[in-house]
Amino acid sequence: MNELSDVKKGRKVKVDPVTVARWRQARKASIAATAKRFGISAKTVSNYCRDFGAEAERQRAEWRTKREIEEADLLDEGARNFATLLSWAREASETFEQDPSWENFFRCISAANRVIPKQYRNKKPGEW
Repeated sequence: MNELSDVKKGRKVKVDPVTVARWRQARKASIAATAKRFGISAKTVSNYCRDFGAEAERQRAEWRTKREIEEADLLDEGARNFATLLSWAREASETFEQDPSWENFFRCISAANRVIPKQYRNKKPGEW
């Protein structure tokens, strides 16, 4: 890593970009009026409103919502898989209760083992 990578490049920020964008939105002011009010260039106001304005906020919220839905779907899929494995284990247990043979015993153990997540298999409770 070189010494320049730790140095911030560019001019220091005079005004908080979110403040500029929200002030302009709240007052429905022009770019020129906003630039004059905060003592910054019109291009800077334009950039701030593009990056931190209502549309950018809406896009970020939409992206967050989409990500949350995807995460919820993954959780639902995991829960569905667990429920399926649990029903298989229950069926194997019922089969073993009806016919307590060695074959059904090992089917029951195998089904129960599938329900336990891989990272916890063959470990003592203190090792989790």
